[in-house]
Amino acid sequence: MLLSAGRTYNPAAQGAAGGPRAWRGSGPYGLPHQVLENRSTAVYVGQMIINLPPEQEQWLKARIAHGEFASVDDGLRRMIADRIAFEASDLSWAKPYVDAGRAAAACGEAVSMDEAMADIDTHMASLQR
Repeated sequence: MLLSAGRTYNPAAQGAAGGPRAWRGSGPYGLPHQVLENRSTAVYVGQMIINLPPEQEQWLKARIAHGEFASVDDGLRRMIADRIAFEASDLSWAKPYVDAGRAAAACGEAVSMDEAMADIDTHMASLQR
């Protein structure tokens, strides 16, 4: 399935007698765009077509149905914006803490996951008071 501008597009559909078909629609900012389709290839002007595997399509549609995203376009825009922000974030401040933790673990000063979670739960409870 191809998703574009909140619409589903089936590239297997053909025009009369299997020939090419041209569509006009509302593109970004209300400007018209054309979609020219041929049997084996499609040329898209003024838009981006994204082909999702079925499991990703189902995941996205479920999030839309639950109101997390308003549309396919909204979901993709927000997820891409989040990824861009994540990649741009500077985590250099955390390096000294990671290095200290690795050094402590190398000296045998590590705790079990259960102990760590109990410590976190205690700390979180103290913050909620």
